[in-house]
Amino acid sequence: MTTSNEILLASDFTPRSDLPQKQAMMLAQAMGAALVIAHVFDKHTAVEAEAGEVTDFRRSLPESLKHCEVITARGRAPHELAHLAEARSSRLIVTGVARHNSLGDEILGTMVDYLVRRAPVPVLVVKRDERLYQNIVVATDYSPPSLQALLMAAEMFPHASFTLVHAFSIPFESWISSDEALAEFRKMAEDDMEKFMSSELITQALRSRLRTVVAHGESGSIVSLQVIVSDADLLVLASNGRSALFHAAIGSISAALLERAKCDVLMVRAGKPK
Repeated sequence: MTTSNEILLASDFTPRSDLPQKQAMMLAQAMGAALVIAHVFDKHTAVEAEAGEVTDFRRSLPESLKHCEVITARGRAPHELAHLAEARSSRLIVTGVARHNSLGDEILGTMVDYLVRRAPVPVLVVKRDERLYQNIVVATDYSPPSLQALLMAAEMFPHASFTLVHAFSIPFESWISSDEALAEFRKMAEDDMEKFMSSELITQALRSRLRTVVAHGESGSIVSLQVIVSDADLLVLASNGRSALFHAAIGSISAALLERAKCDVLMVRAGKPK
């Protein structure tokens, strides 16, 4: 699929979309991209009501966004947004968290989950005030999808610094707990990282702004820790790959990372969805 230089912002026309709207505007300016705002109406919405909502929304836009194209569709929001992104060859979908529960925790909800699973382009979930991404953590299982996620993030954010993180475990660890075994598996993981970094697709320019971390432990905990240690602005995850963290139907670990990460999260899905 040929990608256009267009960012598709998923908006529900409420203040809840303010954070992703501000971040999408900043990214569009930084990338020299067009910003298109998309809203999906229920299929039973009256034509007059739809027109009125669009008019009110346009009036509410800040001056800097008055020029943006506003497009609408009817149907199930996640399905229609994914379809719009594919039909328009969008470069990126930007969205926000769906809601908060009674404790104030972020709940991503069906729309974001569907987009991450099915959208043909990366999905950026915005959680914080707008900012240029300077410190980016990328989780890797050394698979082609995780390489694609790294390369895509590096292309999108050419001035950022990257921390590439891999967590390794020891099979039957409750039985094998010696220092020698830990050292052996660490060496294997580090050798795999070196092989991963030797890809001809990773340029010297990218290597110069990338540091690697190989750590023993549960993937979600290791990645979450690096987000904190790196004071990351953005976490990048591949939504499929060879490990439980990255399989196509988002696993419990990656879903937890996507939902609990305090920074924004970029999900990159390798290949064209079925």
